[in-house]
Amino acid sequence: YSPHLSEKTAILGKLVKKDTNWNWCPEHEAAFTEMKNIITQVPGPVLKFYDIGKHVTVQ
Repeated sequence: YSPHLSEKTAILGKLVKKDTNWNWCPEHEAAFTEMKNIITQVPGPVLKFYDIGKHVTVQ
């Protein structure tokens, strides 16, 4: 889960709508870069394989 990810990357979704001209602008590049940074940060919001060697806390 990443708060506000959809809001930060909404401009990218507009590129794939029907009858939309593809025009990659600096705003698209910035949104794409921010999305990559968010989902690849450590620890990140992306789910990972379960590691049986790590401690688990259930709340």
